[in-house]
Amino acid sequence: MNKQVVLSLLVAIVVLAGVINWVGYRNTAQPVTAPGVEETAAPADFFAQSKFDRDTQRSKTVDLLQQNGQTDEVAKQTKYAQEEGVIEDLIKAKGYPNAVAYISDGSGTFVVQAQGLTAGDVAQIKDIIISNSDLNTTQVKVSEHN
Repeated sequence: MNKQVVLSLLVAIVVLAGVINWVGYRNTAQPVTAPGVEETAAPADFFAQSKFDRDTQRSKTVDLLQQNGQTDEVAKQTKYAQEEGVIEDLIKAKGYPNAVAYISDGSGTFVVQAQGLTAGDVAQIKDIIISNSDLNTTQVKVSEHN
């Protein structure tokens, strides 16, 4: 059963990396509509969708961990979720419209709604992250999405 948990966590990390990589390509895609088909509303907001996907995946992971009696891992995933929420709120409190956080074992990726983050902005965001998680500067990646 341990192999299944490790495999599930690795799959979750790969999916998160794919989502983050996809961010760079999302703004360049042009919608295609078939003749006679009416366009629908724009896709869901990136940040709302990312948080939903992250939370859904984490919920599945926690359920699997609970089924296998791995309470320490459940506690760790719960801690990551709490840290992500606090960090997202604090980043928004600094004046950024939105943010999404992904924390896993020994790393964290944070996407902030901004255009043209300066080195000072990134340092300020990293300070928030480091102060509210067990991550250090080398374990944190901050990127922007507009």
